[in-house]
Amino acid sequence: MRITEKSLRNTIRQVMSEMSGMMSQMGMSPFMKKAQACCKMSAVSLFDMCAQICMENPDQKSHCAELCACVCRGDEQGCCRCLGEICKCDHCAQICADCCGC
Repeated sequence: MRITEKSLRNTIRQVMSEMSGMMSQMGMSPFMKKAQACCKMSAVSLFDMCAQICMENPDQKSHCAELCACVCRGDEQGCCRCLGEICKCDHCAQICADCCGC
């Protein structure tokens, strides 16, 4: 039995999509590595990252404020939720990646 490249790619995408949903249900957010990186950042670096994000997209202010609060509490799941919202904006996701190296 042969499988076409297109069919294989579609199957891989489907499995990855299903796994992402399962990870979220199990509490393993796809943003966990980013959240852990944010929690390890110095306060100055975190505030600088949030300032850059807010300058790029002012609608992110509440998410950045909540991210900072979650980092201060050590709440990685809360960080994941905030990063999930922040990273919906491609420019903000890039700022995050540049600042925390994740």
